[in-house]
Amino acid sequence: GVSNLAKLGNEWGDNRIQRIVQGDTVKGMDPMKNTDKINIPILIYHGDYDVRVPIFHSRDFYNAIKDKQPDSKFLVMKQMGHQSAKWLPEHKEQVLEEIETFLTNTCGM
Repeated sequence: GVSNLAKLGNEWGDNRIQRIVQGDTVKGMDPMKNTDKINIPILIYHGDYDVRVPIFHSRDFYNAIKDKQPDSKFLVMKQMGHQSAKWLPEHKEQVLEEIETFLTNTCGM
């Protein structure tokens, strides 16, 4: 994903146990520090109703890669939350159509 898990952990609260248990698993997992390694176009989609992961994580990541990978795409999905199990059928259809279009037109698949 596009989220810095350590930063998200700080945003989620001040749970000392969570920091102790998860500390080593999320250190160094900041995708913003790895944008220089991206060598293919990336499709990023994010629901504007996502309350689990703030949309700025996706937007910042896209802004960091768009010059190096101009075929990358960032989509804000209207009235869509984080969990795909709770998406409306039209959200699922839209996401699948966007993925298919991206793979066909951008990736040649």
